[in-house]
Amino acid sequence: MKHQKMMSEHHVVDALRVGKELPQLKDQFQLLVDEINSLEYKKNSLRAVLSALQNQISKTRESLKIYQSALDDKIQKYSRVA
Repeated sequence: MKHQKMMSEHHVVDALRVGKELPQLKDQFQLLVDEINSLEYKKNSLRAVLSALQNQISKTRESLKIYQSALDDKIQKYSRVA
């Protein structure tokens, strides 16, 4: 390959260096894959928590509207009496 000028000496040196580091790169790659999977799991868990909190907020707002309406009715009732 070198005689046919398909690869320079620099490319050969780089290829040998990468080949030497390949086991470390494979380990690092697996660690990154595991971290990605862990983060995806956490993201999905947090989405579920967020959805539950949004539902709780919505229900609480509806309850607040009902209580506010009942309070407004009582205020009007007592305002007429006074």
